[in-house]
Amino acid sequence: MNYCLMHKDDVACHLDMDMHTGNVMDMKIENPELIPIYVDSKRAMADWWSMRAIPMSIKRDSDRQFMRANDISTKEQFALKNLGLSLSDCYWICPEKSETRFKDVNFYENPFDKIDLTSRASLTLAKGLTPLATTTGQMRKFWHIKNGKRILTKVSEKRLEGQLQCINEVFGHELHARQQKYEAVPYSLEFNADNSVRSVSCPAFTSVDVEYVPMINMIEEKHVYFTRGTKLKNAIIDNCVKSGMKKSSVIDFFEYLAAMDFIMSNKDRHLNNFGLLRDSNTLEYIGFAPIFDSGNSMLYDNPYVAGSAEFKLLKTEIAGIYDTDKKLYSSFKKCRSLISYSNLPAPDFVCDFYRNSLSVSDDGICRNISLGYEIKLEILKREHPEIFADLQD
Repeated sequence: MNYCLMHKDDVACHLDMDMHTGNVMDMKIENPELIPIYVDSKRAMADWWSMRAIPMSIKRDSDRQFMRANDISTKEQFALKNLGLSLSDCYWICPEKSETRFKDVNFYENPFDKIDLTSRASLTLAKGLTPLATTTGQMRKFWHIKNGKRILTKVSEKRLEGQLQCINEVFGHELHARQQKYEAVPYSLEFNADNSVRSVSCPAFTSVDVEYVPMINMIEEKHVYFTRGTKLKNAIIDNCVKSGMKKSSVIDFFEYLAAMDFIMSNKDRHLNNFGLLRDSNTLEYIGFAPIFDSGNSMLYDNPYVAGSAEFKLLKTEIAGIYDTDKKLYSSFKKCRSLISYSNLPAPDFVCDFYRNSLSVSDDGICRNISLGYEIKLEILKREHPEIFADLQD
């Protein structure tokens, strides 16, 4: 074994890592309480490590140039070179017999290399450790430090779709903040000189004392993930309860988030995009992580689908516990009083919100985004008025 998987300064397990590929070859558990939840075999560890690494592709010029400049062959090797450090939790990889301490290298207390793969200035040799190696997700993003805070910036790359993804993050926070039910991550937009959306930024919601555990980690039997639907939902809820969470509060959160994602037409509430917060010192669960990552919503990839028949909206495929909006919608039959209808923004507000944020000449895009939102509200009012706390008979 040539590395240790550490949780802060404690050894969770010993790992044999391939230096050329960055892959996990073997593992020996030393402290079962400290390993990531349900990561109790070599295969599970290899999967966990691979999911931890940034998705990079030699098909993208910027990725290929960066990988060549830094002698990187795989995303796992990139993560290994950066000790697996993250701004999500307190796990990291340490060479055996090294005297390096967590306080010396963690990104919460130390400066780090800012690498933005959309910037030509970043496509050179990395100067030090960087959280980019463990920053996952579809959109291009990078971490940086501003006024002592760790800030994540997602870059739109100027396409309409990318601009809408950025704006949706801000709108998602607006929607949840009005409900005053669960905390949501605040986002702010940055603009180019031509008023197009350049990026959207948010502060880290983790720290050296609080870490994030995504819901995908709450699946004990990984094959259940591929079942999708109620069986998967119940398995995650049961494992959250086993971890010390109150069952009624877990169900309430799941149902609230599902209903709000339905209203927003969110296509990307996969199991890495919501989760729990854990005290990194006691390993006790604190509660739900602030709601984040609503970018792939509000018809971002096809605003004009709202002008089609209602059933086309419900047929939309989504990445989440359910695989279509219709199946997600069908799961609401037992939900009660999840949302305050009067605290939801009116469709006219939604249209103005996007009109004021989006730099396009086609006003029809904003009207169709608003129309899609309005249709979803009307579906719930008609079929499931019990969801709204203030629409009861």
